[in-house]
Amino acid sequence: MDGAYVATELQGLLKLRSVPFCMKIFEKVEDMEAVPRIGRPEHVHTLDHLVGQTSRLSWTIGVTADNLVGAPCRALVGLIRPTSRCSMPHPAP
Repeated sequence: MDGAYVATELQGLLKLRSVPFCMKIFEKVEDMEAVPRIGRPEHVHTLDHLVGQTSRLSWTIGVTADNLVGAPCRALVGLIRPTSRCSMPHPAP
């Protein structure tokens, strides 16, 4: 499958304002680091900051749980098991 073609088609059909991106979970850090041109954060970030970099700058970023701020960011992408301690807050009614 041609990822660039699929992304272009999605943007046109859905009138997206940002470039589609995907996430992949690797079992081993070494496998993730083998991806060509992968970048690694030098500091701790929130997940939405890394998603923004990926989407807006067309970067390929590899992260581990150590790169993400707090349990909610880690649990959201499956890097840790969610618990009541790291559950996401619900908006007020």
